[in-house]
Amino acid sequence: MLTLLLVIVPFLILDIILYFLFSLILSGLEWLFLTFFILLEVIILIIVMALVSMPFGVFLKYHMLTFVEKWYPETDIPFEQGIDLKEEKLTSLV
Repeated sequence: MLTLLLVIVPFLILDIILYFLFSLILSGLEWLFLTFFILLEVIILIIVMALVSMPFGVFLKYHMLTFVEKWYPETDIPFEQGIDLKEEKLTSLV
């Protein structure tokens, strides 16, 4: 919840500033321009919330492993396999 507030409050401040600037320059068309900025802010909010909801450590490990796999194909990292903890061997997830 705190993350949501930390992301929304700057957007609200920016929207208020843009509204007053557009209302000085344009008469009656400020909502047309504000809808574009609000749509852009919603897209940014969705991306930020997706990145926050996924643990950053998991994202970073997956990113590093895919980098290693692309640059060094001989490493043969088993992404499609899991580890069976009882048997302590790789099992297929697909």
